[in-house]
Amino acid sequence: MKCVRYLAHLILCLFAILTTSSIAQTSATTPEQAFDQAVIANDKGDKSTAVRLFQQSCDGGDPRGCTELGVMHDNGDGVPQDKVRAAQLYQRGCDGGDPPGCTNLGVMYVKGEGVPQDKVRAAQLYQRGCDGGDLLGCANLGSMYTKGEGVPQDKARAAQLYQRACEGGDGLSCVRLGMMYANGDGVQEDFAFAVEITAKACDLKEAAGCLILGGIFESAGDPEMHALAIDAYTKAAEFDPHGELGQAAREALARLTAD
Repeated sequence: MKCVRYLAHLILCLFAILTTSSIAQTSATTPEQAFDQAVIANDKGDKSTAVRLFQQSCDGGDPRGCTELGVMHDNGDGVPQDKVRAAQLYQRGCDGGDPPGCTNLGVMYVKGEGVPQDKVRAAQLYQRGCDGGDLLGCANLGSMYTKGEGVPQDKARAAQLYQRACEGGDGLSCVRLGMMYANGDGVQEDFAFAVEITAKACDLKEAAGCLILGGIFESAGDPEMHALAIDAYTKAAEFDPHGELGQAAREALARLTAD
């Protein structure tokens, strides 16, 4: 009987040790660990845990936690939508050195959501985001230079920013850059490069790039380009199945396959 009691006690002790060890392994002891666990919880749809851990990460000094918590408040994802709170969190993220926080705050200043509309301030924030390596910051700043919003219009500068974002993998920036080279808008006209950069946009699964590429191949009037046009339009329809670009691609496919 003593052996049985001893064995039962041993099992309980081992269970307690293992349980404690498991808790220690899943507990966030640093802001960085809290952030990583928040991302996992968010991906799994556990929004309440994600909010708690992003807040812990932010309060502990990881600016990424502030930015991601700002996104949740911005979109009303797991918390009531609160644009003012989102802007405050983006500001904390940006000030702490998280480039996407700067870019996201810039978007809010452009729209006047949670903060007074201020496009000059937005451009400054996009610049901070871009300088920190955030591709969207470069792309958005390029758009402002294209339009002359918040900064003097400078299409050559816009092209430089689009190229930086495109080289980093932003497909829409590749499309915009391709259009500039096709039209000689702010850059020296170079149709061959325009096609090359538009093809890259398509490779990056940007539907607009595939749609434009399909149009280029179709307009060539070369039977050898016919198959390439069909391939490009097919990709555009795949990448934007429910949008206007996808619809335009399906119409183009119907036209080509009916010939």
